[in-house]
Amino acid sequence: MTGPPGAHDRRIRARVRPAAAAGLLSALLVSPPLQAQAQAQAQAQAQGGPAVASPVSAPVPAFPYVDQLIEGAQARDEPRAPGAADPQPEGFRATVIEARSYLRRASGGDLSEGGLYGLHRRETLNHGEWFVEASWRRSADDPLQPTLAGGASARVSIRQVGMPLAGQWSLGNALGLFRSAVPDAFVTAFRFSLPSTLLTGAGSYWSSPDTSLQFEHGQFTQIEGLQGLGARRLGGQASSMALSHRFDDNWRAGLHVQNVDSSVDAGRFSAWSGALSYASTLPGVRLRAQTLTDSRSRSGHWFEGEWREGLHASRWSLWQFDPGLYWYATLLSSGQRGLAWRHDFSDPRRFWGIGVERSRNAAFDALRAPTDATYLSGNAGFRIDRYVSVGVIGQWRTSAPARDDGFSQSQRYVSLSAYALRSRADVSDRLQLSWVSSRGALNSRIAEAVWTREWRLNDDTLWSGSVGVVHEEDDNGRRWRPTAGVTYSTQLANGGSVSGFLRHARDADRFTTSATWTGTLALLWPLSPAWSMVSSLSLNRLSYDTQSPFFSGLPTRLNERSAWFTMRYAESGGLPYMSSLPGDGRGAGSLTGFVFHDENRDGQRQASERGAAGVTVWLDNVQSAVTGADGRYEFALVRSGRHALRIDASTVRLPWGLADERAVPVAIEPRRAGSTDLPLLRVGE
Repeated sequence: MTGPPGAHDRRIRARVRPAAAAGLLSALLVSPPLQAQAQAQAQAQAQGGPAVASPVSAPVPAFPYVDQLIEGAQARDEPRAPGAADPQPEGFRATVIEARSYLRRASGGDLSEGGLYGLHRRETLNHGEWFVEASWRRSADDPLQPTLAGGASARVSIRQVGMPLAGQWSLGNALGLFRSAVPDAFVTAFRFSLPSTLLTGAGSYWSSPDTSLQFEHGQFTQIEGLQGLGARRLGGQASSMALSHRFDDNWRAGLHVQNVDSSVDAGRFSAWSGALSYASTLPGVRLRAQTLTDSRSRSGHWFEGEWREGLHASRWSLWQFDPGLYWYATLLSSGQRGLAWRHDFSDPRRFWGIGVERSRNAAFDALRAPTDATYLSGNAGFRIDRYVSVGVIGQWRTSAPARDDGFSQSQRYVSLSAYALRSRADVSDRLQLSWVSSRGALNSRIAEAVWTREWRLNDDTLWSGSVGVVHEEDDNGRRWRPTAGVTYSTQLANGGSVSGFLRHARDADRFTTSATWTGTLALLWPLSPAWSMVSSLSLNRLSYDTQSPFFSGLPTRLNERSAWFTMRYAESGGLPYMSSLPGDGRGAGSLTGFVFHDENRDGQRQASERGAAGVTVWLDNVQSAVTGADGRYEFALVRSGRHALRIDASTVRLPWGLADERAVPVAIEPRRAGSTDLPLLRVGE
């Protein structure tokens, strides 16, 4: 058999033998014991719904053969070097299993918590990437935080991402605990965006380059435990459907509908939200409008714009929300309307920005007046040279009742801060000065100065230290609070790490003097390539001396010690699919057909027309197959998308030749078997 120039280069992984293709299909397996079963299912599925990949009316010109070299690869016919490791199978996988425990001893009471966590990730060829996550925790009631309930709880979630479908569509699914998704048309926002929520139920997500569709249903859920290992259902539930579509490069629209039955303040209602965005052909101009209405005749509307040109960017927003407006079980900016504008400038040496916001907030009850609020902000920075940079940040915020209601008070808040940063190869210093003033129900002024130095001893070790002082003055008097802290981290030779910090602060006023120590030491210690141990020790100590009769009966020392311990197993392996197969789609199918002697020259294979044996068929000039005695060829693993199919003319026996020397375009769909027959004509006819 002959072929294109270079076809015999043993470095070329060009030929796909049926046995080798079956071996690649076995990478779809979840576990080795299921190999035969999974392969049989995959073949049955592929043969169950064949899709005909017929030639189109305008064939594409043939293109010359190009060597497809895979660096470091070994030809299938060549033996491996002695002692060489087996090649990684296709299909990335990863598994993490952790056993966690927590113990706290404190003056107010002790607490212990333990749990398990597991995550398995698996990439499949035609069914997307799968994630299975589960955890369990058990603890007693926290005497210091009564809201943290004890007991046992668990959570499980199964997610599927990116399952390829026909027509560039993909499918994703979620089962168990998941966070509700935000459709594409609702994602970007300057001032407002719809919130998501945690649900226990199921969701399905369909997407293409221009369109996304999603369905979700579940019960409202809250994560529990100090380590987030448990979950508790809150009693309410929600169902939602969302559609997002991009019409062209300029316009995108979306619709999101939900039905909520909440056991909390939200109650029972239905709501829908629509979004429309426009990106101008002019560079940097974007507009976006969104509206929200519920079944209780409450609504909200906001309109946003963005302009960018060169180093400048401006954003603005207008909004209005009725009181008591919810999305899922989250109260939006209830009873608020306003406008905001922000402009920023940035280049390699300097930056600055200014912003202004004006809003009116509805009162909590009929006796109080609405509140008018104004917010101003600004920041600027300048790089003096390659080592030194400086900057300032300022905020000014006021709020006042729209009328005198006899209850509400005006509030004013002002903050200013400035910093200077000097950074060299191994040492960096930062000095920050801050001043804050608050007027209203509580009057206070706070001034703070903090100096921080960070130095790197080598590539593995980093130290940092800081000292500061805070002066605070309020209606209760004046106080000074000096602070100091140190941080350390280093990488160990075995791949582990050690890190920790220690911080001290003192506080003194007319009645009380207190001292606080806070420290943590953490250790990561690998036990083997797959096993590792993570532990952390923490200490909090507060001691104070008081002359106030109000605190004379309280203890003068509070201690809290806690320890975290985790035993972790983590392993991963496999290579991503399609690392070497050509094509422009995701997922894979197969391609079969016959090379036949077209006796009647109609281009269609008749039952009486014989197949041509020993003919080489090339797919994309990379993969080749040889026809059998009946003229049948097969490519068992073909990446979805468009491909070029042609016959190697040098392998056709006279008096037969090619009907057309140009390549035949074929389209392959995921999990489908395509079929294309290739005719041969008598030479000279």
